[in-house]
Parts: sequence; C-alpha cells; structure tokens
Amino acid sequence: ARAAARCQDVSILINNAGVVRLTPALEAPTMEHARPEMDTNYLGTLAMCRAFAPVLERNGGGALVNILSVASWFSVPMQGSYCASKAAEWSLTKSVRHELRAQGTLVAAMYAGYIDTDMARGVPFPKTSAATIAARVLAGIEEGHEEILADQRAELTHNELFKDAGPFEAGMQKIWDARKRDQAG
Repeated sequence: ARAAARCQDVSILINNAGVVRLTPALEAPTMEHARPEMDTNYLGTLAMCRAFAPVLERNGGGALVNILSVASWFSVPMQGSYCASKAAEWSLTKSVRHELRAQGTLVAAMYAGYIDTDMARGVPFPKTSAATIAARVLAGIEEGHEEILADQRAELTHNELFKDAGPFEAGMQKIWDARKRDQAG
C-alpha cells in the first residue's frame, strides 16, 4: 500500500517476488515451511494487485504481469508447497484478469522453466538468462499477450499439458461481466 501511494505514475506492474523452500508438502518438518511460499508467492502478489489496480486504472489501464513458473501447471513432489503456491498464483492471475479487463488493464502471466537467478543457482538444468526473460515479458506486454511463454521449457510444457483454453476463459469472462451488470442494474 505504501509503494502504491508513492508510485502514482505506474502503468506497468511486474510482480516478481518469489520464495522456494524445496521441500515436499508432507515431509517438510512443519507446516511453517510452506508459509513463506504461500505468503510471498500468493498473498504478496494478491496484495500488490489490490494496491496497484486503482493506480493502473487512473493511468489508463496499463499492464500487470505476474511472474509464475511452469510449476504452476503441475506438482513436483520435492517442491510440494512451492508448486501449490504457484498454482494459487496462477489461479489468482486469471481471477484478476477477469476483474480488471473492464478498466483496460492487461493482466498477463509469464511462465518459464529455470531462470538464471540466485533462486535456481543449485539447479543442474539449463537456465534462461534474466535478460532474455525480461525482454520476452516486455515484448509480451507490447503485443498484448495474456500468457507469456518466456522460454523453451515453458513452450514445451504448455504444449504438452494444454489445449486451447480460450473458449473456456471467454465463458468465465462472460459470467464475470454478467455479475457486474447485475450489480450495477
């Protein structure tokens, strides 16, 4: 809320905060191991969306991008609560997209495999540079994409797991729009 109060000229918000504990859901010593992931990855993103939605609206709509992960789409047992937090953030992104469409805000989700950052330092798999990810996010915003597959792993995983979700999402948008019309009428 303090950031939104200070940053009244924002037209692009990129939610990139993330925490990974690399623990299974049930084998973690306590439930407290899941809390930082849910607090940061889901609740932190929700707080930023709530704080900046009015700012984006006042500035003509703009764009809101949530940095997700291919792990939003499936569960890796060794990262149980991380995957759950990213799945929750994925669902949140779709809900926020429906809510902010009428104000002209592009709500995008960016998916990637491993990004070459401190978070993935010990991961023994190929990583995409942060600069490449940033360029693809900005290109996705410029092109108006709601789903940004920022690296090859995201593209391959998405193609393997999903068919065209467009008609389903359009139906969800109609339900939301009808609800807003009913509330206004």
